[in-house]
Amino acid sequence: MISVRFFSVILIFIVCQSLASGQSSYYPVTIPYLSSPKISENFSDGMNGAFNPAVIPYIKGIEAGMYAEKKYLTDINLLVLSVCTSFSNNGIGLLFQHFGNTLYNERTFGLNYAKSFGKVNAGILIQNIRINISGSAAISMIQAGISSTLKISDNVYAGLKIINPKFIVKAGEDRIRPASAFSLMIGWKASAVVYAGMESKKEEGHPLSIIFTLQYQFAENFSSGLNWSTSGNQPFVCIGWKLKQMTIEAGCSYHATLGPSPALMLIYKTNSAVK
Repeated sequence: MISVRFFSVILIFIVCQSLASGQSSYYPVTIPYLSSPKISENFSDGMNGAFNPAVIPYIKGIEAGMYAEKKYLTDINLLVLSVCTSFSNNGIGLLFQHFGNTLYNERTFGLNYAKSFGKVNAGILIQNIRINISGSAAISMIQAGISSTLKISDNVYAGLKIINPKFIVKAGEDRIRPASAFSLMIGWKASAVVYAGMESKKEEGHPLSIIFTLQYQFAENFSSGLNWSTSGNQPFVCIGWKLKQMTIEAGCSYHATLGPSPALMLIYKTNSAVK
């Protein structure tokens, strides 16, 4: 009974706000820890690049990643697969994301491209989002955006991301579409082992939210992370272990009402950049 109640809460929250009469904006599932403002050379990875293409040029070689989360210990699952690579000041990333269960699910296929212009990186993001609700026809929509990062100094970075700007939506169009969003990011590499970042994000129809991330490598092969988003007030903590070319992270977010959501992330890195 508890899992049914949890599922009902999540399903109502997602479906009603996006598919209700008079509401044409849809809010795709987001993962603040993966899309957080980790925008420096030493602390960005292939999972971040799947959501923010401008950081892909910071990646050296090829990175393949997997992120799995059990939402609130119910039958609602979240899975993300990504591959990112950089070459000759360019970068490409691929994304697959699945969220939901047999009654409701959202699947996203994404392609990212980025280019480095020295201290400035720029990227574009294109995603196809497909929504399946049991007993209803599937709905598909396209999400697009641009992002950029700027290396202000050796230790300070800035970035911006614009998703689904309204000028690309035709006037009078009333079909369901992904909501627009605008983000400003700032990152500070306090040392070779400590990084702090903050993102100010404004989504269409939602109040301003702040995402904070802190990364700390406390030993040669061990690291930890803290992420907090004011949207939903769900803290996320994780600990990582580097084993040769593989990084394994175990983490968990927590909702005051719905409970914990344990997660596991794997990232495989090659040694050298693609030529």
